[in-house]
Amino acid sequence: MSQQQPTTLVHLETPHDDQSVKDMMKKDSRNLYLLSEAIKGVESDQSVDNVMIKDSINLNDFITGIGGSNVVLMLEKRLTKTDVTMSQGRLLTPKVQMKNDGFLTEDEESKLQKKAIEVCVFDLKRRKSTMGIWWMHKRETYMFKMGWNQVVDANVMKENMIYRSPLPFTEIDALSHDIETNRLSFPCKFHLVYVDLDHSRSESKANFEKLGFMVSSYMSMFDGNCLPGTCGDKYTVSVSLDSGVLRHGDFEEILKNDEVVDEYLGSVLGRGGVGSGMEFKVVAERVAEMFVEVFVRGVKEEGSVEGEFMPVGADGRMVLSFNLLNADPRDWVYDWDFNEVDEKLLSPTLEALSPIANISVESQVLYHTPKSSYSYWDAEQESYVFSTKNLPFFVNSNEWHLDTSIAAGGRSKILQFVVYIPSADESPLRLQLPNGEISMTNGFISPTWGGVVVLNPNNSLDNEDSLHPLRRKLSPQELNQVFEVFMGQLRQLFGLKSTGFYKSAFGTITLLGSERGFSQWELDALARQHARYNLHQCGTTLGSLSRLVQSLPRMIIKDEIGKQVKFSLEAAKLAKENASQGFYDASVAASRHARSLAEDAFFHPSVMSVSYYSFEHMFAVYSPFFLPLSLHLILAVVREIKRYRQESRKYAAWIGLGKPHSD
Repeated sequence: MSQQQPTTLVHLETPHDDQSVKDMMKKDSRNLYLLSEAIKGVESDQSVDNVMIKDSINLNDFITGIGGSNVVLMLEKRLTKTDVTMSQGRLLTPKVQMKNDGFLTEDEESKLQKKAIEVCVFDLKRRKSTMGIWWMHKRETYMFKMGWNQVVDANVMKENMIYRSPLPFTEIDALSHDIETNRLSFPCKFHLVYVDLDHSRSESKANFEKLGFMVSSYMSMFDGNCLPGTCGDKYTVSVSLDSGVLRHGDFEEILKNDEVVDEYLGSVLGRGGVGSGMEFKVVAERVAEMFVEVFVRGVKEEGSVEGEFMPVGADGRMVLSFNLLNADPRDWVYDWDFNEVDEKLLSPTLEALSPIANISVESQVLYHTPKSSYSYWDAEQESYVFSTKNLPFFVNSNEWHLDTSIAAGGRSKILQFVVYIPSADESPLRLQLPNGEISMTNGFISPTWGGVVVLNPNNSLDNEDSLHPLRRKLSPQELNQVFEVFMGQLRQLFGLKSTGFYKSAFGTITLLGSERGFSQWELDALARQHARYNLHQCGTTLGSLSRLVQSLPRMIIKDEIGKQVKFSLEAAKLAKENASQGFYDASVAASRHARSLAEDAFFHPSVMSVSYYSFEHMFAVYSPFFLPLSLHLILAVVREIKRYRQESRKYAAWIGLGKPHSD
């Protein structure tokens, strides 16, 4: 059966005290029906609030306006050829296909078998027809007649008609082209505090204004400011004057001599004094490098992940799953108070990252979870050592049942954070770095998967004489130690450095951290990066959906898909507007929503069923069945053709020699 325009009937039970509605029907009529196009998300017992008729009037309001109540979805049917043929003039629906066939009383069912009960069928033009019942092959079939042709004609229903919610192909192409050709830039504002060593001099103001101009000029020379998702040329540099910090103590003597001031600046910058103008230039270069390479680009970890390897899922969600693993509970059993951890240690971080991702947290404690590879005893370290070259074999996928999250089957990203408690047979356990040194954090990360921290039990614990395992809860100090490492691992998974150090051409710079785990400038850099990537993915996904829909003209496009595409385009437009105005949090939140809606539209079940059921798919499925049979048929036909030609030649030769005459 071909896919035609869907028809939906909604049963409305009217209140008996509403005389205005009763006047619309005959004596035996208490049922109303609404005929509409492509109702969103048709499911049994669905909420009527989600059902909209074509002119966008809420169905609930419409029913209330005519005195109806108790709306129940009855039927969704794809119109067949006989349903839209004028000579037939009726709509057939088997009773077994009704989603809710208990809407008639026994008396009404009895009357239906003898005569038709008049009902009201509201189409887009409020046309009215009559419903009856028809016996066909001992199966009850509801039949609309007496006016159905007017319904078909008024709604232009045709054979093989496909309902396709109109998609804004022009807007989709414009968005995709704009994202591909125009680099998304965010306006950035930089503020430099100029410490004047002699604020009484008249040229102080000119000096810090000159410094701001020089910093702005040097910033344009760095390639890092030309990358997508950065400031581009949309940045401003402001400078303020502050001399209060250096107006006491030994600095009084420094302020008296310009050459001494230059020498002091040189010592601060790690260089020797080379003249007042040169030192001023060095300051401007160093500040410009800091602004571009640190605050604009973010201090990236070498080899950090990008693009599809970001820890945020396509739906804008991510799950942080924290696991406490007891390798051998026969030795000791560790537990933790995770609620306290979540409240005190994780809440500030989750709040800081909320514009970038919708983050949820889970936790569990597992037992009998040995690692996949063995360590060796190192007498010098007095511990068991596990080399980092064997880290791929540390995670035991067969024994570590970590993927128990309800989000594991969706499009959300799950990051696993594991606290591994080794058994007594390999405790203490240390991780050895490639250079031979022992890891200070005793942990490691796996990009896009998560991180592991090895926590060794206290050496004072001795449970050899006991028949029962030693039970212990992680102390607040141990939890702080572990989650400090986890915070550094989370930063690395987001592409940032685990520590606040930046190595420049002028030396190592220490960057101030935050108790939330992410500084504000780091959050700004992440917001710009994720907003750009989300918009790029949104444009790519909508472009793919547009090409798919246009290549399959007989593909049904539900209204739900059309609304998702529309809202995705609106969210993408809002994200670009917020980005142009420098609202980073609002921009990344809107871009996340735009990408999620685009993904929902592209991966809609109705789209997937068509896109994966192509002609090539059918050929691959059915050719193993029909190809052997076809081969035998072809060979048989070839043999028959050869035999026919041979017999034809024999007959022609016999005719040419002449028939023998009888005596």
